[in-house]
Amino acid sequence: MEETYTDKEEGRTWLEAFNDALVAKLSWRILSNPKCLLARVLKGKYFRQTTFLEARSRQSASHRWQGIVIGRNLLREQLGIAIRNGAATSLWNDPWISLDSPTKPMGPATEETTSWRVSQLIDPHTKTWDKEKIRSVLPGLEQQVLCIKPSLLGKEDKHIWLATESGDYTSKTGYHIAREAQEQANTTPVTDEGLINWNRDVWNAHTSQKLKVFLWKLSSGALALGDNLLSRGLEINAEEVPITNLSTNIEEESFTEVIQAARNWICLPPIGTTGGTLFPWICWFLWLTRNNHIFDEKGFTRDTISKAIAKAREWEIAQIAPPQKEKTGKARDAGPPNPQTIVCFVDAAWRPENQAAGYGWVFKSGKDEFLKEGCKAEAPVRSPLAAEALALREALLEARSRGWTDLCIKSDSQTLVRAIRSNDNVAEIYGVVQDIHLLATSFVKISVEFTPRSQSQQADSIAKLALSLFVPFTSFVSRNN
Repeated sequence: MEETYTDKEEGRTWLEAFNDALVAKLSWRILSNPKCLLARVLKGKYFRQTTFLEARSRQSASHRWQGIVIGRNLLREQLGIAIRNGAATSLWNDPWISLDSPTKPMGPATEETTSWRVSQLIDPHTKTWDKEKIRSVLPGLEQQVLCIKPSLLGKEDKHIWLATESGDYTSKTGYHIAREAQEQANTTPVTDEGLINWNRDVWNAHTSQKLKVFLWKLSSGALALGDNLLSRGLEINAEEVPITNLSTNIEEESFTEVIQAARNWICLPPIGTTGGTLFPWICWFLWLTRNNHIFDEKGFTRDTISKAIAKAREWEIAQIAPPQKEKTGKARDAGPPNPQTIVCFVDAAWRPENQAAGYGWVFKSGKDEFLKEGCKAEAPVRSPLAAEALALREALLEARSRGWTDLCIKSDSQTLVRAIRSNDNVAEIYGVVQDIHLLATSFVKISVEFTPRSQSQQADSIAKLALSLFVPFTSFVSRNN
């Protein structure tokens, strides 16, 4: 009964985490779209004088609202903020520093800066970080803050879910976060009996379905062993059925002990197999040997382990590998360019040692005639993807200043092109992509396409040159007419 209760309790916690993850999806919609009808109704009833993240649940509140608050509390576990203009984000109380975990600046805050917003660290004229203020207010976080690229066009900040690359909440990641929180709350010392999670390791084992069922029966006490039959009240004449002779004698106890000892084989790499361990096969052949000893009076031979290895190899060879999709970096054939279209090749180079990035762009006419090139370098930049996005934004700013209205952007970053064209959210470049979308409205016709690096070597060379000439903690822009 105690084991049954433990299984039910574990199942209850799984179901509870799953329900919390589903409810959190509704909480996420309220948080990310505060102007929707549901959010406005709930605000008028439950948190009129405060925000959704600070709202409390009263005992007299509806069951639905209490569930939304539970989902809201789950969101807090991995909630961050993508900084764009910083006007709505508290400098000290909101998690805006990191994209990996909810991180707030550590105080203590001075009396002057207690109520500051992040926007007060941004120069209102250049829309970039005011380094002098950062060094005086957050001296230990200067590098991390400078890696965040605010919006140049004044877009508003946005809450993001840090457990996904897109920054959008998903029930799957919410479930895993809820389970991790439960496991941390119910942490118990690991004993020898808990080294293997049978419910997970058995059904996920790389072996045949027949052996999975056998291992499940073994772990659940459902094998036809004498003690198991007697514990279920099944009394059989020992003289008629030999299996009951093992209800109390050494052979059955030895089999159980051997199975427990075989668990140590789970770390042994299979000989001649690649997909799993020998543990299931050894258990199966020990079971067959035990049955042959009882019913056919055959003794144990040294070939038992060899047979287990041979069968494991045989089964492994018989498996059909799933077909793998080949990823190609071929650009789509967009046909001959319009002679009136300005083609812009954009590329970036990134140095991980000091998180410096160089940007390069080349403008050509539809007839492949050179028009203009430019470059820029700065630090710090968070990643190569962020560098590619910033390079594209710089190229758009340059094209807008030139008065061009028909533009085709070509980049060798598939992730960036996908994020712009399909409006897929990527947390680390969210603000920059929003700027790109807003800049795109300045053109009569604009397109963004993927191109292999071999076709944008000139922009790549310019970006690498800009990076090689860059001195850290300064920035420069070069534009050649």
